Amino acid sequence: MDVPIKEDAETTIECEYGKLESKSFGGKNFKPRPGTYHYKAYVPPGYKDTPDLQRPCLFIFSPGGAAEMSSVRDRLRREGWIVVMLVEAKNGPEEPILGNFLAAHDDAVQRLRVQEGLKFATGVSGGARASSQCICWREGFAGIILQVAGFWYTDNGSYQYAGVQQHKDLVVFGLFGDTDMNLSEAEQTQRQLPAHTRYRYEVFPGGHIPAPVKYMDHAFDWIEDRVYLETTMPKNAQFWVTRKNARHWYLHVLSQRLKAAEKLEVGILQYEALDWLLKFSAKHSLAQMDKEARENEDAARKQMAELKKSAELGKEIAAQQAFRKLVLAEATERAKKQGKKQASQGLFKLYQDFTALAKKHDGTEYAHRAQERAEDLQTEIEAQKKPGIGEKP
Repeated sequence: MDVPIKEDAETTIECEYGKLESKSFGGKNFKPRPGTYHYKAYVPPGYKDTPDLQRPCLFIFSPGGAAEMSSVRDRLRREGWIVVMLVEAKNGPEEPILGNFLAAHDDAVQRLRVQEGLKFATGVSGGARASSQCICWREGFAGIILQVAGFWYTDNGSYQYAGVQQHKDLVVFGLFGDTDMNLSEAEQTQRQLPAHTRYRYEVFPGGHIPAPVKYMDHAFDWIEDRVYLETTMPKNAQFWVTRKNARHWYLHVLSQRLKAAEKLEVGILQYEALDWLLKFSAKHSLAQMDKEARENEDAARKQMAELKKSAELGKEIAAQQAFRKLVLAEATERAKKQGKKQASQGLFKLYQDFTALAKKHDGTEYAHRAQERAEDLQTEIEAQKKPGIGEKP
């Protein structure tokens, strides 16, 4: 446990799993394989200078083993995440996958300052399926990002959703290529998940490949909104109030985003960062118990008041509000348990609306975002015309 962990670098850790535990899923009993396993630990710059700070952790799985951060590296580094990359876990029997995960998980939560309740998992293809099973074995997971594959399934082809049944507050984001062989699982997962599960998927241009940076950012943004701002989750309703160190981490992230927006000198980005900080603080009543949060909230209000004096910002805010209404409309549309034809019709109407918004508010930041969203929807609509999505492969 005294092995030095390098900052902003990957440190390979050897660990043991020797517990006697088992679980039954889908009529099959699973027993993780005891043995010696490895994982690569990543801690961000400044980790050693903040010994009291608890941080979120992302567990990464790969279909070929030796998982890497790849498309999420820059974001996780910038926002100060802990990362656990599994080495031996790869496509094949479940027992060594589970053994590697449990050895790494149980070691990492002792060795590193992982914030319980802010654990996440992701993986590509078979790694996505493995992540959806492994979270069933430990508490404290808040979300998973499934890349080019849905949930794991048993030998009879029945998809298993034990993870979302155990973690009632779990949020799930799926990312699939428009020519991906697993594309059908995007809509299939939507229809089969338990009603309480918050799920969203996006389709990107490409095949059975890791999701591009832009789409991973979409996933992280959406999950952050659900986990950090929504208060419908029983366990997390008081999360940010009771976990001061995690709160300080997130307030620091918000502060860094604001500084980046100020550096770019784009008013709407500054407004957006301030608005998010105020929502986070108000949602969890932080100002009532934390001096730093109260000071941040007061400063944010003053800064927003100054920004609102700009006539140019008024145009940007109007575009932002119109964009958010369409985002809510899209969320409502996607929440419907519907077939392929109905889903395609609903998305086409949204595509038209986003395109119209981009034209009406041309020249604004949110017109640009609306155009991007329209293009993403167009990719998904075109994909739905092909055999696959919403159908059993």
